Amino acid sequence: MGVDSQTENLSYHPFWINSKNIAIVNFLNLENVSKTYGEKVLFDHIDLQVNKGQKIALVAKNGSGKSTLLRVIAGQEAAEGENAKILLRI
Repeated sequence: MGVDSQTENLSYHPFWINSKNIAIVNFLNLENVSKTYGEKVLFDHIDLQVNKGQKIALVAKNGSGKSTLLRVIAGQEAAEGENAKILLRI
């Protein structure tokens, strides 16, 4: 699965309005994304949303799937999971 740049196939809106009537733009959205290597489950049914201005960090033990998650987001590795969706707005 590659990165999907089309929003019409996703079940969310590419932006939302917060309580101060400011539009918040979604830059990254993951829905139902999983990844395994053999019997090792790196992540299972991940849902993630990163909005404009947000800062995030991936913190976990070595070998837990941080780099793999970034490769899946970049489209370098295929996502697994029924109906897995990735939207990256550049």
